Amino acid sequence: MDASKRLAKSERHLRLARLTGETIRRERHLLHWTQGKLAHEADLTTETLGRIERGEIFVTYPKLMDILYALDLPEAACMAILRHDAELRRVAA
Repeated sequence: MDASKRLAKSERHLRLARLTGETIRRERHLLHWTQGKLAHEADLTTETLGRIERGEIFVTYPKLMDILYALDLPEAACMAILRHDAELRRVAA
């Protein structure tokens, strides 16, 4: 993989991490939950959840599912994350 493709893939991952974190934060706020409450429900530390919400780290699929189930996230919000990923992949191709 050449350097420009690696950069494009890295940028796509960063954008997806940010979107995922923003979605989690937005849904948490709609429930009037603190980071501590969600972190407890999803079996995370508050520090880790904060980093996820800021898009600083990539969340693993199992942890993402823990968070989404804890939030009882609407299907539309989950699909928005997947659509955004698909769009980033199309643009990068």
